[in-house]
Order: sequence, then structure tokens, then C-alpha cells
Amino acid sequence: MLRAMARTFCEVFPHVDLWWASPGDLLLLGARGPLRYSLEAPEHLVASCAGLEADLERYLQVRRPTDLWARFLLHEDELRPLVADAAILSDRFPLLEGHAARARYVSAIGYTFLRDLYRLRLARSSFWPRGLAGAPRDDDALRIAAVRAGWAQGPDALAVLEGIDHPEAVWLRTLARDPEAAGEATLRAALERYGEDPLLLRGLALAAERRGGARAAAPWLARLEAIGADEDPEVHRLRALLAVRTRGRAGAATAAAEVAAGLRLLGPSDREAALRGKLLWVLPAAPSPEAVELLEGLLADRPWDLQASLALVDLQLAAGRPAPALERLEALLASDFRYERAVRERYLEALSQLGRRDLPQEVRRFLDDFPRSTRDPRIQELVRAARAVAREAR
Repeated sequence: MLRAMARTFCEVFPHVDLWWASPGDLLLLGARGPLRYSLEAPEHLVASCAGLEADLERYLQVRRPTDLWARFLLHEDELRPLVADAAILSDRFPLLEGHAARARYVSAIGYTFLRDLYRLRLARSSFWPRGLAGAPRDDDALRIAAVRAGWAQGPDALAVLEGIDHPEAVWLRTLARDPEAAGEATLRAALERYGEDPLLLRGLALAAERRGGARAAAPWLARLEAIGADEDPEVHRLRALLAVRTRGRAGAATAAAEVAAGLRLLGPSDREAALRGKLLWVLPAAPSPEAVELLEGLLADRPWDLQASLALVDLQLAAGRPAPALERLEALLASDFRYERAVRERYLEALSQLGRRDLPQEVRRFLDDFPRSTRDPRIQELVRAARAVAREAR
């Protein structure tokens, strides 16, 4: 789908470049004449337009004009061969109006879209050094490396970061070498050298959580709070987890407040979908009226938000309230979300809690659609429940 959209764009415009906007967004820039770039052009544009700098940070997470270069993906010389064999969208092949809209807007994360985006990033552009007027400054290289490291382009990120002496460079080099463990020892050494740097402290908090859970992250969270650098979505997520793990249900209201604070920092767009999801999935572990109120408020503003819908369903199922959960799930199944395995699984759980006689039939339909799910312990338990219902019906 994504390649077809790009191929169609290339058919319309003689000159096309591809830019990355956020984890779920691409920008195709087309023109009648050749597209020329320089470091000075975005700086001049921002300086001449009131409010543009704030808009760049809000919508594209670009903190300075030259950061735009970190978002450059493919030059036309590289894009056209990549999509040359893709279909051209037309009235007889209308993916753009149908499937593309569903993947981008209906689905809260857009898995298909992101999978195609991953394939595109494998052909990451080598044009940016040729297109710049002069060598990029260190801060520009850091932003470019951040994008490449975030997309698991380890060797590219390390090459760009070579010789840069800066806390952020240490963090990115560590991430590029070992994105899973985030190199706790390397970050500790960098902290001793650079002092209480917020980026390094956040990295250590996340590494500690992976190693020993939310409790292990507590000392790093305290240090972030001590220097007034704790207003970060990941920090709020860790605090919420810490409240649940250390205080149980007594910490549920605190957890909901921390999640709400983290969501406010992310803003209303889908560009931080992965982190937004991590925040929301804290709530089912800490059922509370505050958590339900938060999720219902989110869904009032964003009724298409699948992550929030499933988190609310999980809360209701955990609280032994399958009836409202089933009502929400039936609404999801009446929409394009009927194809989502997570929705279908929870539908079976709601039927099981209610003791519905149609559970065996729905389990069979689920297994027909998702045959590999039989290895999942959660599904195995539902299969046993369906067999029990079938025996009682005899």
C-alpha cells in the first residue's frame, strides 16, 4: 500500500522526495522543478514566519530549523527505483481512498503502515551529506543520528556520531550498540563525566526498570525530581508503575494521575503512539474509578482510539464487569476493528465471564481465523471454558 502511494505520487510529480514526520507519518514532497536544499533555507523560512517555530516543535517535534534534516529519508533518485514495480492507484485500484485511510486513521497504531515504513527505512537515503551546503554541525549530526538509532540503524548512527563529545551522543551511541539493554554501565560512566544530565538519568531509569522492575528505577526517578527534570512521559509511566508495584490498589489513584500527566505531555496526535500505549497499559494493572474516568474522557475525544478502548475493556473485565465490556467490544466488532485479534480475544473473555452459550461457537471462529493462537495460554484457557459450556449444554 505504502509503495503504491509513493509510486502514484511519482507519476504525478516529476520531482519527489520522501521525509519522515513521526513514527506513523510520512511526507511526500512533490514539485514541477528540481528540489534544492540547504541549511540556510529552513532557517530563513522560520525567521520570516511568526509562530512557525512553535508549530514545528508541536507537530513535528523539530526544536530548531536544521533538525528538519534529521527527517529526510529518500531522495528521488533512490525513491523511484524502490517503488518502480508498485501498482498505480486509480479509480479501478482505489487503495488510497480505502485501505490507506483505515491503516492511518482508523487503526490507533497502523501496524500495516508501520511495517511498510520499516521496509522503506532499510533503504535510508545517502543523499543528505550531498544535499547540504557544507558539513553539518555537531547538533545536526546528533539529530540525524537520533533518527537512525531510533530505527535500529546502528552502524549508520555510530558513523555519524563518531568523535562527538556530548551527553546526547553518549546516549545515542549506547542505544545504537545495544538498544535492548541500553548499556547501563556506559550510561553510568557518562553520568560521572557529565554530571546530572536529564537524558542520561532517564536512560538509567529505563535500563533499571528492564533489569529489576519499577522498584529498581526509583533512585533514578528521585534524582530526576531533585533536578526538576521529571516532566517526561516515560518518567510519569515509571512513577505510575512504581505506585502500583509498591502500594497495590492503594496506589491506583496515583497511577491514574501519573498516566494522565504523561498523556498531557504527549499531546493529542498519534505520533507518539507506542509511548502512549505504554502509558495506557499501566491502568488495567491498577483498577480505580480515576482510571475509568480518564479512559472514558479520552474516548469521548478520540472514539477511534483502540488502545484506550482495550485498556478500558481490560479494566472492566478485571473488575468483574463483563456486561459493559461486552457492549464496547460489540461496537468495535461492528467497525473495521473486527479484524484485530486483541478485540476478538477480549470478546471471548467477556463471553466466558458471562457464561454465554455461544462461547464454543465464537471460540471455533476465532481459531479458524487465528490458528496459531492455540499455543497462547490465554487462548488455551478460553478453549477449556468453551468445552465446559458445551458439556453443560448437552
